[in-house]
Amino acid sequence: MKPMGGRAWVVRALMGRAGAASSPVLGSHHARLAALAAVLLAMTSLSTGTEVAQYGGTHTEWPAEAQWVALTQSSGPFADPVDKRGTNPPSRIDFVGDAADPCGYRAWDSSYLYVRVRVDESPAATYTDTIFVMIDINNDSTPDYAFAWDSYTTINTDRGLEMQVLDKSQGNWNTVAFKDVDGSASSKLSSDINGAGRTGDGYVRTVDEVPTRNFGTTTYVDFAISRTYLQTYAPALWAATPWRIAFAAMPNKDDHGTLDSSGDIAGGGTPSGSTSIGWTDGAYPTAVAVCGFGASAQDGRVVVEWETASELGTAGFYLERLNEASGKYQRVIGELVPALLQSPEGGTYRLVDPWAKPGETCTYRLVEVETSGRERSYGPYRVSVAEAAGSAGIAEAGGELAATGYSRKARRGWGQRAPGVPADEPGRRKGQAEAKALRAKTALAALPGAQPAVKITVGETGLYYVSAAEIAPLLGVAENGLRPQIRNGMLSLTCQGKAVRYLPAAGGTGLYFFGQPVPGSIYTDANVYWLRHERGLLMAAVGGSSAAADAAPGTFRETAHAEVNRYPATGIFTDPEADFWLWDYVVAGDPAMGSRTFRLAAPDAAGTCTATLTVRLKGATQTKMNPDHHVVVSLNGAPIGEGRWDGTEGCALTLSVGPPLLVPGDNAVTVTGVRDAGVPYSIFYVDSFDLAYPRLCRAANDSLLCRAEREVLAIEGFSDPAILVFDVTAPLEPAVVDGAMVEKVENLYRVSLAASAGSAYLAVAPAAVKTPASVEPDVPSRLTWRGNQADYVVVAPAGFLDGAEELASYRRGQGLKAVVVDLEDIYDEFNFGIADPHAIQAFLALARGTWKTGPRYAVLAGNGTYDYKNYLGYGDNLVPPLMVATDYGLFAADAQFAPDGGLAIGRLPAATAGELSTLVGKIIAYEAAGGPWTKSVVLAADLPDKNAGNFPQDSDDLSGLVPAPYAVSKFHLPQMPLKDARAGLLDALNRGAFLLNYIGHGGMDRFSSGGLLTVSDAGALSNGSRLPVVTAFTCIAGRFEMPGCRCLGQALVLQEGGGGIAFWGPTGMSENAPAKGMGAEFFRHAFAPGPAVLGDVALKASVVSPQTAQLYELLGDPALRLRR
Repeated sequence: MKPMGGRAWVVRALMGRAGAASSPVLGSHHARLAALAAVLLAMTSLSTGTEVAQYGGTHTEWPAEAQWVALTQSSGPFADPVDKRGTNPPSRIDFVGDAADPCGYRAWDSSYLYVRVRVDESPAATYTDTIFVMIDINNDSTPDYAFAWDSYTTINTDRGLEMQVLDKSQGNWNTVAFKDVDGSASSKLSSDINGAGRTGDGYVRTVDEVPTRNFGTTTYVDFAISRTYLQTYAPALWAATPWRIAFAAMPNKDDHGTLDSSGDIAGGGTPSGSTSIGWTDGAYPTAVAVCGFGASAQDGRVVVEWETASELGTAGFYLERLNEASGKYQRVIGELVPALLQSPEGGTYRLVDPWAKPGETCTYRLVEVETSGRERSYGPYRVSVAEAAGSAGIAEAGGELAATGYSRKARRGWGQRAPGVPADEPGRRKGQAEAKALRAKTALAALPGAQPAVKITVGETGLYYVSAAEIAPLLGVAENGLRPQIRNGMLSLTCQGKAVRYLPAAGGTGLYFFGQPVPGSIYTDANVYWLRHERGLLMAAVGGSSAAADAAPGTFRETAHAEVNRYPATGIFTDPEADFWLWDYVVAGDPAMGSRTFRLAAPDAAGTCTATLTVRLKGATQTKMNPDHHVVVSLNGAPIGEGRWDGTEGCALTLSVGPPLLVPGDNAVTVTGVRDAGVPYSIFYVDSFDLAYPRLCRAANDSLLCRAEREVLAIEGFSDPAILVFDVTAPLEPAVVDGAMVEKVENLYRVSLAASAGSAYLAVAPAAVKTPASVEPDVPSRLTWRGNQADYVVVAPAGFLDGAEELASYRRGQGLKAVVVDLEDIYDEFNFGIADPHAIQAFLALARGTWKTGPRYAVLAGNGTYDYKNYLGYGDNLVPPLMVATDYGLFAADAQFAPDGGLAIGRLPAATAGELSTLVGKIIAYEAAGGPWTKSVVLAADLPDKNAGNFPQDSDDLSGLVPAPYAVSKFHLPQMPLKDARAGLLDALNRGAFLLNYIGHGGMDRFSSGGLLTVSDAGALSNGSRLPVVTAFTCIAGRFEMPGCRCLGQALVLQEGGGGIAFWGPTGMSENAPAKGMGAEFFRHAFAPGPAVLGDVALKASVVSPQTAQLYELLGDPALRLRR
């Protein structure tokens, strides 16, 4: 087409209802333009001058050019088709494209998925053929769905955009036929996206006169498909990821014919002519991955270096360099550079580029591969390679870089930040015990009818002893008075609400009981046994006399479990209640990480029978191959078996071990990953081992728990003849074995008894009797009483109760009914004293539903992490969070404590009592402060990203919601250089502001990949009480649950003498469109006339997108009165 109106590009618009019988058929572009000239003037969004025709109604919000993402080789096996121009008849559509001007694109927003295909300029064909976007979701030889634009003009009622499913296939992509979603090949559904019967389900437009480098002018055919439509009518397609896409056309036919070889199909009409679209929910989240990139020359070779600020679900990276001659990117090395799976905080990578030369200027692209197989590109990065001054050479550096050509270094290793034990730890614990005893005494006096109780905590299986001298003062009686009660069973022992039998010591000086840790809990091993002044159950005695014992001990089937919890793999788990802690990882085929060896203890292995080893594995990567993973297992150097499995699923591999291989004591299990042919990469975790083997009946450390296999059980190896034996087949009802025979064998002792085959027995000498982890008084509470009243509840652990009371007292002074609740009381009343965040959820539900006045605000006073059992040693999980499943793994979500909404929840993320005191002081000072700063609003935005969002524009949109007389300061990239934006932003914060809002990419420690604002910046703020509320519509900047780390949100809120007063932002991955929607609603309510409370504003904003909002964490006081 020729330019019109003297312009190089031409705007033309068509609005029609294709498929409607009454729609006129306009035979040419010029006729359509004449008929709808008025529409031309209205389409200001297309003022670039592109010639446009639309079908199925007028869709006014097509993506901007920068938002279209090319379907190129970087996102799958798709090779842009190069169709020779003019080889088909003129009416035939040719799909054209190359690296400079790709054939296919995709885009999305919160309402629509968009697909674009480039066709050779052939106006007549564009309106006489049917164009298909074919989609495969199960990686086989045929497509499963199609979006079909039936533009064939002979059958007017068939024209329109249709959703189709596969009807029949002859075995490949260019010999298939489709049918409409109702199963018919000749009729339309009213719900079909054809412009008739429904509106808004789908649209098509053509964009003509699009110039290219190699094809002259071309035409775009753009499809818009409603996300709601897909969810409703094609749920399998909606849920599938990745999609593989190819294009096809049928010349001079409607959409119900069978494709054949005359149809042009992108990439040649085979599955290799497709693309992984990588689209799961219509948008990319706004997480920062790459925050630095450069290259230098070392030892005459080029070393490329990049730094990541976060790695969530990252499997590894491919580095690609642009071939200037071909215009295509090529991988620097063929192997995936494995991610730092031990460091979700990111790290530094270095890779030797064997093809680049010092002094060159190179263009690189970095491809992040996620565990799901999705790929995400960063760059391009154009770097000049200069000799690195003062740096170590490659050979001198050694390690991974010299051995494999790449190296990786975590930002901060997991094991390097554990705090030391306080010097006065024993004194601190003694002080806490004394304070708790005083609280218990006070509470007993204040609650009529309350009875004293003792809480006994255990963390291991075994026989425990508590003395009368220890428990008597806790029960409020004299030791002499308690001893008869113990002897006569006048004390009750319970666990999780069930009675437990115990054995009185001689003279009632104490009692023995069989204790076990909490089974199957990811939150704690510590089980709680309760002792009260009630009639209890004593152990019964069972006969165990034996006329004679075997001369040698027999054997029993032992099951030894080996597990070390080193890595929290939250990114590959979908069940929040799963044990996501894993031992180590294997990178198949890697010279350093392709094989791991583990210690497996088999004490007193008999070596007479076959053992069974179960290896528990967890996949960490997903590729298009099935299966992805191949493992070989060896024991003490000898292979014992192998297995294969797929994706990120778990695998339990059970292998037989012959008698010669298993040795008593330590054994070495080696797990080796094998990368099978066609598998591009394979990474998996080793979780644990279970070894079932024949074990000698021999005590270890004066104790043995075993299951009898014969009628006589003989156990040797005790250092003391005073051996107690218990039948513990029923753990809550153990029985003491009476009449067992004890004999001396050499320098040790053996016990023999008549046993019941299959029953479990525990034999212990005095040295093996265990001491409980703690024996403490219960502080009684009445949280379930319906007469309780509270507007405002502060939940705090014991060490934070003073700070919590200071805050509650302050709120009482403002007229709120405020109460402080000891976290331990919640565990006691809602989970038998056992730590579990679900108890907090149950408490808040009961308080809101049954109290005379239910709370509107809840404060969690204390930090919380997903290291519930303190595996890493930081001790910073004080008020544990609940995790929630997302497409990108598990993240903390305090909103789950009130999943039905209506309760404003905030967390004060203090790790020490001192930090909590600082926070409370900041809150009080903030609400008393005033000045011009309360009318200042600071807006920051990241660089625009075609995949994630136009962040500066979004920030400008939010700016329009700020009313007079507020003064708005903007720090938008790239409207000002990063250095200037950083300096201006820090200056504005130090001068004080009511609100700081950021929108864009984020990491746990930063806004923007370049570090527009970072954790270290927060530590330098000195804005006193001129504190902003910080809202962050980004990713993971509020991820407080990482053990041993401090996210940006925490750093701002905890900063003494400045920072922020509160932070509202995500713990996990957040998509920009719904986040911006919540931001707009937050602004509307925050700037509405009249007083405003932070928690109320956040709750109202959350209604816009509840699914996104569940990851948005309020770090601060939800009852904060906004100073504005």
